[in-house]
Amino acid sequence: MCCAAATVFVIGCQVTPNGAQLTPTTPDADEEMLTERERQELAEIREMLTHLGPNVSSDLRALKDMLERQQQQLEAKAGPPDLVKDLWPTQRVLNETIQTAQQKKGDETLASIDRLQKLVATVEAGLPAREIMVRCERALAYLAQDALDRAYAELGLAYDTADRSPFPRLVPSGVASLIQTSARNQIAAGRAQEAASVVDTVRRNASQHDSLAKFNRINAGLEGARTAGHREAWSVVEAELYEVHNQITALAETLRIDQWEIAPRPDDDEEPAELPEVDDQDAAESDDVDASPEPETETEVEPEADEDDDEIADGPAEAGPRFRRPVR
Repeated sequence: MCCAAATVFVIGCQVTPNGAQLTPTTPDADEEMLTERERQELAEIREMLTHLGPNVSSDLRALKDMLERQQQQLEAKAGPPDLVKDLWPTQRVLNETIQTAQQKKGDETLASIDRLQKLVATVEAGLPAREIMVRCERALAYLAQDALDRAYAELGLAYDTADRSPFPRLVPSGVASLIQTSARNQIAAGRAQEAASVVDTVRRNASQHDSLAKFNRINAGLEGARTAGHREAWSVVEAELYEVHNQITALAETLRIDQWEIAPRPDDDEEPAELPEVDDQDAAESDDVDASPEPETETEVEPEADEDDDEIADGPAEAGPRFRRPVR
């Protein structure tokens, strides 16, 4: 195999020992110099390249596209939470809607209201209370079918939403402890009916949160603006949109949206720290000092610390409660 490969690479560039250029040989002439086994190996290599060539090129293109998509997804996930990123366009479209209503542009105002309603629905779906409520509804459906494992998984996701939300003021009070203790224990014990009672309590608490009530008023205001727009009652349209604007502004203050950057500069853009310059004379003196012999001294070897000591010194690792699968 090595001989065959070497023969392929030296075609057309052979020289004599004294450096004189030889007449390039043809592939057929080179192959005549090969043994039967080497010719067979060379034929197998050519066949492999024939079959793998297009596939390898296609696979590399697919891999490149996949890496680019993953990079785009990472860039999209970077920055502020989705709730903040969804509220930015909502505020912008709301301002545009108010401007078109002030200019009494009927079709544009109605189209803008329709666009705004879709954005508001997206923001509402990202509220922690809404997510917890939906997870509880799914868990209740699974419990009704005695699918305890699936109900347990949905409650785990509901607990993560309540426990890890970057906006604690939007999380219904007490739902995390109810999910983590009562609901978990009931499902682990296999008591589907009792677990459903606890889950329904969590669902009701989440559905009554003030953030959802705020969006009820927002949705009512948008629907009122749409109805008034069809009647061309522009003063009513503006009044309804300003009420929506007040509710959205209150939510933005809760999220502290003004403190989030739209496109924060990545760490890679930071300039590296410059090393201090050293004069040649200082460097020479430093070399002289390093070259001087140092007296030999005995150094004490400190005993290695046990892993238990490290844990005591550093303190216990922070870890929130996590779910365990129920025992059926």
